[in-house]
Amino acid sequence: MHVRGLAWPLVLLLAAFAARRRLDVVAVRGRSMAPTLLPGDLLLVVRAARSPRVGDVVLAHDPRDPRRELIKRVEAIGARGVRLAGDNAAGSTDARSFGPIAAEAVRWRVMARYWPPRRIGPISGLSRGRPPRGVRPPPTC
Repeated sequence: MHVRGLAWPLVLLLAAFAARRRLDVVAVRGRSMAPTLLPGDLLLVVRAARSPRVGDVVLAHDPRDPRRELIKRVEAIGARGVRLAGDNAAGSTDARSFGPIAAEAVRWRVMARYWPPRRIGPISGLSRGRPPRGVRPPPTC
């Protein structure tokens, strides 16, 4: 095999390594984000390259136990930090319990669900086509 023939596999290997550092997969365990996310959903997440925005579904370290990560929606952003909330308020431990967290604690943003097959698709900043709690929809022109 020529050196030139090794170039493409090497490029692909480096691209996969780079993507792995920026992309990851997670499994939903609880019901705090129902009906948007359900237990067993498998998600593709991307490392947060920008500050979180209201409505983003994100992964953040649990302020009560840094070894755990939470999947929540960004409810508000203020001087004291980012408020995270579950879409299922009755079944969620979120900012109502632990208060705002530092924006730096939001490390990943949920991009898409890839399992189960009938629910494959992007995860947007909207919940079931409606804005998340406390967020007004943008005006229509």
